[in-house]
Amino acid sequence: MTDAPARPTDSLAESTATLEALLRDGYGLTVTSMKFLGGELDRNYRVRTPDATYLAKFQLQAADRAELQWQEDILLHLAEQDLHVPVPTVVRTVSGAPNLAVDSGPELGTLRVFEWVHGTELAKVAEHTDVLLTELGSTAAHITAALDGFTASDLLPTHHWDVTNSRAAIESCIAEDPGLADLEYVRTVLAWFDSVEPRLASLPTAVVHHDLNDNNVLVSVDGDDQHVSGVLDFNDALRSARVAELAVAGAYAMLRKPDPLGALGLVVTGYNDVAPLTDNEIDVIFPLSAARLCVQVLTWTSRGRVDPTAYGRMRMQYTLPTLLAVARLDPAVASAHLRSVCGRVASPATDDARHFVANATAATILGYSRTSFPGDTADSPVRPAVGEPATYSPHLSVHHHRADIWRPEIGEPETVSLGSTFWLADGTVVYAPIEGRVVETEPLVIEHGGVGDAPFAYSVWSGVRPLAGAGRIVAAGEPLGETIDPHSSGTPILRVQIVATRDLALRLPSYVSATDAPYWAHVCVDPAPWFGRTRCEKSDDVSGFVRGQGVWLYDNRGVRYLDARSEGGVHLAHGDRRIVAAANRQMLSLDVASDVTMASRLLTRRILSTMPASLDTVLFTDTADQALRLAERLARRATGRTSTVRPNEYSTGESDPSAPAAAVIVEAVVADGVHPTSHELCASLCAGAKAAGSVVIVDETTSGPGRSGTHLWQFDAWDVVPDIVVLGRRLANGHPIAAVVTTSEIAHDIEGDGNRYNANPVPAAIAATTLDIIENDGLLQRAHAVGAYLRTELTTLASDVSAVSDVRGYGLIAGIELSGGSMTSVAAASYTRAVRRRLAQHSVLIGQSGKGGNVLTVDPPMTFSHTDVDLLVARLADVFTMADIRPADTDSSS
Repeated sequence: MTDAPARPTDSLAESTATLEALLRDGYGLTVTSMKFLGGELDRNYRVRTPDATYLAKFQLQAADRAELQWQEDILLHLAEQDLHVPVPTVVRTVSGAPNLAVDSGPELGTLRVFEWVHGTELAKVAEHTDVLLTELGSTAAHITAALDGFTASDLLPTHHWDVTNSRAAIESCIAEDPGLADLEYVRTVLAWFDSVEPRLASLPTAVVHHDLNDNNVLVSVDGDDQHVSGVLDFNDALRSARVAELAVAGAYAMLRKPDPLGALGLVVTGYNDVAPLTDNEIDVIFPLSAARLCVQVLTWTSRGRVDPTAYGRMRMQYTLPTLLAVARLDPAVASAHLRSVCGRVASPATDDARHFVANATAATILGYSRTSFPGDTADSPVRPAVGEPATYSPHLSVHHHRADIWRPEIGEPETVSLGSTFWLADGTVVYAPIEGRVVETEPLVIEHGGVGDAPFAYSVWSGVRPLAGAGRIVAAGEPLGETIDPHSSGTPILRVQIVATRDLALRLPSYVSATDAPYWAHVCVDPAPWFGRTRCEKSDDVSGFVRGQGVWLYDNRGVRYLDARSEGGVHLAHGDRRIVAAANRQMLSLDVASDVTMASRLLTRRILSTMPASLDTVLFTDTADQALRLAERLARRATGRTSTVRPNEYSTGESDPSAPAAAVIVEAVVADGVHPTSHELCASLCAGAKAAGSVVIVDETTSGPGRSGTHLWQFDAWDVVPDIVVLGRRLANGHPIAAVVTTSEIAHDIEGDGNRYNANPVPAAIAATTLDIIENDGLLQRAHAVGAYLRTELTTLASDVSAVSDVRGYGLIAGIELSGGSMTSVAAASYTRAVRRRLAQHSVLIGQSGKGGNVLTVDPPMTFSHTDVDLLVARLADVFTMADIRPADTDSSS
């Protein structure tokens, strides 16, 4: 039923007055505001009334009347279902019709009104929680269940976006642009699709939404609490394979994820919890999701060449990188992971092969059983001499020597070794562990088992010159070949890998990323039983930093990160050998003492040699907080007053002259937000404090020695002599020590035994070495040069980023404030956090500070170089271009 045509309008898209009249007369709605939202086929408006918000859609094409009918019918059907998520609800006209016909000149158009569905588009949510992605999967299952029983004769049999018809869609794009056929990812995705297409007809069918893309899914966001709040646009609904719904939702869930397969697994988990999947359905999900991404990329590539749009560019910005990341994955590995998250055996064939390998009686592969074992990580093993034991690294070991081999297309290095690895002498003879048939020689692949009920297992031997040709049967203990050094690395590497299929054996990589390693573990058999060792058992839910060197941190997965953050506390560099040697020497002689130690006396002398002559006493504590409290207590005793102030905090430079303080605490840079204070203001504050009889305390804990780039201590630049100087753990390169440097007159009345303020000997030795390194290595000059370059490069970058409102700094410390444009304080803090997190995903670590939490803090080790600045700025520039993490309206719709 449709209401009779209303009065005509020649240009309804531009005539809001006419639309207001139609809404008033046809729907009884009093419009208070209206916003045109655009649209490809529909003209969409957000309409506000005194009581509610609506979506008004006007379509001019009368030929689509039948299509409009089933679109309305599907929403009317859903309105009667117990749906777990809001969807558009049809608002009827004053006469009870689901739409209003409009006489628009030569054509008959249709006006439809829906209740507004509130939420933020999934595409505009910077980071998606695991809970949200799992909920997306369950939402897809609930919608499919709610559509059960819906019938419409006018429902399209297929269309361009039908994921089960992806080959036709891809071929139509290639017909418009034949060059697309030569793209490697197109060939890969088509091969995957062709491998599962014959199974699609036998899968369970259902009416599916078929377009749960990240613009059609709405989310409620409260910090990290994210939930699906609505689903829009049922215009692509089809009767299709039931799993098509999940494949489409999973495809868009993979966008912008450093671990796309992990994201897909979460969506599949949510779906399977509501509607258990069959094994055949699970196996087609990944190829279909990849096909959907490929269709999207090729479609917008073709359309963009004819009629480029902002929407198309936005879509391509994230879809193509995700498709490239997905295309490098292995479908067998993906299927195993998805089976695993659904509670199935990840790979039955691999399980059978694993049992076969574990129960086989194996001969010694090296002719001798001696191997040295460095543990489950390997740095840079040394080549053994002939006759010496091989160095052995087990399956899934992290090879840290590969951490520098950055793979930009995956955002991390490939550091995890698949299979058992041996570093051997040249020409070492390798023997067959069990009987098998050679099926390939480059690399050497041997087929085992397959006799009677025995399963197949395929062993891959890399770094071996075969002695037997393809088809040859080799017996257990028979020579297979000799080790070679194909890459001229100077260290021949033998790697033994085992899988369940020949196809997988031929495409098996030697190394994978730490992200992908748990997925490959599903399809790789640990060869350890062949070498008389226990199988590798690893926990994948614990990660953290295990090593630092220079300006780099390395985690237990072998991924390295550029450390440019203040939270780390390291002042000079990670792993400086001179600091390590100083700590080792001191620990070997005296590591802990409650009395005065030589290390404490030497550090006292070293610190005082850098201070004004009047500062002749050093009192040590373990932390900066303890040192600051001690300094304030000394000031109160010296003046008989009680209050202390920080007048230059956030550069206000104001204090109450009517109530002189016991102490005035001054610092050149307020750490929280990186607020530098001018030398003139600092000098003025110190002079004013002394005139008022207050004790001047200079807080050096933020910057540490030499970071200003001009003086060892920041107060030296002010031409003043403070009464107390407070030093923090940067004095000892981040190790636990702090100090109060003051005059003997102020310190003379210290309560209790002065020995309680002696330094722990180990941090004391490190601190003295730190001061020596700053002086001997010219780090003051380096901080000045690199700090100036850092601020220049950040300022240049900021000129192209509207969100950046200020770049400021002092020496080798910089702050980037994000509050530009129309951002609210909440949005600015959220964006700052998103930038910092996304940058960490790109292996660069920076800090976040400021009263509003909207300042990115760059406070790197003093050995930071111009090259390190270039890397930091380049990665930061990349993150600033990522539209998905920019602040967005909290209430939007498509």
